[in-house]
Amino acid sequence: MIEILGYVVEANSSFLRVIALSQIGASCLKQLGFKEESPLSFILSIDHPNDRVKLFQQLRDSDFAFSAGREWSPSELFEFFRDQGFLSGDYIRIAWVDGTRTTLTRC
Repeated sequence: MIEILGYVVEANSSFLRVIALSQIGASCLKQLGFKEESPLSFILSIDHPNDRVKLFQQLRDSDFAFSAGREWSPSELFEFFRDQGFLSGDYIRIAWVDGTRTTLTRC
């Protein structure tokens, strides 16, 4: 069974938004420099594209998943960075089925 501390819900050129699933995940995000937006929702501004790649690696290594979706979702960005040689190894993709259940897949 795959267990995660949270998941990246949004990743664009200026910030990352991550949902923590527990206080352990929240503490991990705070150590990485994320600021709490609301309970268990965290955001971090990105100044340089290399910072985003570094954070993707740190989040993956800390057992955070990357959400699937449309139009350059966090999981698609992870795969793009991996295809370009900026990241290597597996990551966990989280997707929603019927809007209520989640699936976790090691990719």
